Amino acid sequence: MPSITDALRARGIGSSQGISQTDLTALIDVTNAAEANNDAIKTDVVNKLNTLNPALNLTTAASWSTIRAAIGGIQYRGAQTITPGPGDISIPAGYHSGGGKVSGVSVPVANVLAGTTIAGQTGTMTNRGEVTITPGPADQSIPAGYHNGAGVVKGVVVPTSKLVEGNTVAGQAGTLKDYSRAKLGTGTTYVAAVSARGDNGGILVVEPQTGYYTTGLNATNFGSISTYDANYIPANILSGKSIFGVAGTAPGAGQYYEHGISYQSYKTTGTFYTDVITGIRKGGGAIITENQGYIMLYVSAQTGYGMLAYDQARISLVLIDDVTGTEVSTLYTQWYSYDSPGSAEWRVDSIVIDRVNERIKVRLNGATIYGTWTVFTAATNNPVSLKIKHSLSVNSNAGINGGLYTAYTLQAFVVQA
Repeated sequence: MPSITDALRARGIGSSQGISQTDLTALIDVTNAAEANNDAIKTDVVNKLNTLNPALNLTTAASWSTIRAAIGGIQYRGAQTITPGPGDISIPAGYHSGGGKVSGVSVPVANVLAGTTIAGQTGTMTNRGEVTITPGPADQSIPAGYHNGAGVVKGVVVPTSKLVEGNTVAGQAGTLKDYSRAKLGTGTTYVAAVSARGDNGGILVVEPQTGYYTTGLNATNFGSISTYDANYIPANILSGKSIFGVAGTAPGAGQYYEHGISYQSYKTTGTFYTDVITGIRKGGGAIITENQGYIMLYVSAQTGYGMLAYDQARISLVLIDDVTGTEVSTLYTQWYSYDSPGSAEWRVDSIVIDRVNERIKVRLNGATIYGTWTVFTAATNNPVSLKIKHSLSVNSNAGINGGLYTAYTLQAFVVQA
């Protein structure tokens, strides 16, 4: 681009035609100053435009037309508001009025790990990392903070065989049997002992089943554990003695028991027993002696009362095993029936029962001497009882209306053991 001076000279100005040399020099100087000032303004404009938009990449060699076009291309953005996000947000090119802003970021620092800074705000949440909690009898708080997922609550191994049934610990149900009083109730439900053994010194040692027990009694004042022995009956315990609350009825040596007067008759079909002496132990014995008294037995089967064939009445004096209920000896028996009608009574004055040699003898109907010894028909080590046996078998109503009956009277006799 030619300077203003060259342009003036090209037009004949400053060539000593129509203007003085002094004026011409002065005009050239003014023109040169204006031209220099214009270059400075241009440089300033170019620099500011490049600052506003570096992508213009203008130089002072650009024409004013180019510069004017660049200025016209600058957009007016006014007051922009930018809300931060997870990524960078470009600020749009153009002229901003200075009233714009980037919105503030409110960070919940309690929810940000300590040591982490977001928008100039440092987190305060504790980093707990890998936490291990061992359960105990009381609740334990899980500490606030960040847990990395590798922490654990320790497993609880429950010895279920030692935990009472009906209880659950850490999802594991107990298997120890509940034999508490509350569980057994107030009735006659008992726990059978595994074993029971006396020490021959007055102590009974009981081995209980494995389980949970509590103290307490049922409605009949018994505890929870039971053991059974068929020999543990009053008939095996001496009269006047008591073993674990059971009072004995067995006569001891030199003891006497006197029966009063009693009478009973039977006219009902079936078999019935009347106790005379109970609990005669092995190795012992008993003697029934008269004391102005006796045992009287009756049996009758009379025709004319509607009896039919096979109707029969029978009465016997027998020894019965107290444990098994079987007959071990028959002292006497008498019967009558439809085919053999009749009636009889007989009196037992004295009886000797020998449990050493397992034999028995009787004195009947006023006889002065005893009959011969009769050996038991079945051996037993259990206590035995002397009983009256009544048996009525009928096909008719004879037993009901009196055609058949048995009866006995115990009249003031004494038993000596």
